[in-house]
Amino acid sequence: MVASRAQQVRAAARRRAVQAQEKRRAEEKAREKRCADLGVAVSVALAQRDDAVEHFEQQAGQALDGLIGEGFSVDEAVRWSGVNGLSTKQAQRLRTMARKASSAGRDADTGDNAVRSEPPAAGE
Repeated sequence: MVASRAQQVRAAARRRAVQAQEKRRAEEKAREKRCADLGVAVSVALAQRDDAVEHFEQQAGQALDGLIGEGFSVDEAVRWSGVNGLSTKQAQRLRTMARKASSAGRDADTGDNAVRSEPPAAGE
C-alpha cells in the first residue's frame, strides 16, 4: 500500500514536531542544569563570605578585648580602633562573638572536658 501524498506530508510534519519538541526538552534540561549549578555557586560563595566575615569579626572582638585588657573602657577601645561608625553596641557584639568562639573552641578541643593526649578515634 502506497501512502498518499497527504499522509506523507502529515508524517513528515509529525517528525519535525517531535524533533523540535525533543530539541526544546534537551535545551530546557541543559538550562535547568546551568541554573542549578549557578544556584549552588551563589550559595557556596555567600556561605564562604559569611564564614570570612565571622572570622574577621571574631578577630576584631579579640583585639577589642585586648584593648580593654590594657585598662581601656569600651568607649576608649572603640576610639583607639579608629573605625568611624563603630558603636559601643557593635563593639560589645564583637567582643561577645569572640568570647563565644573562644569558649566553643576550648570545648571542641576538650570534647567532654576531659584532657586528651591523643586525637579522638574515628567515630568519636
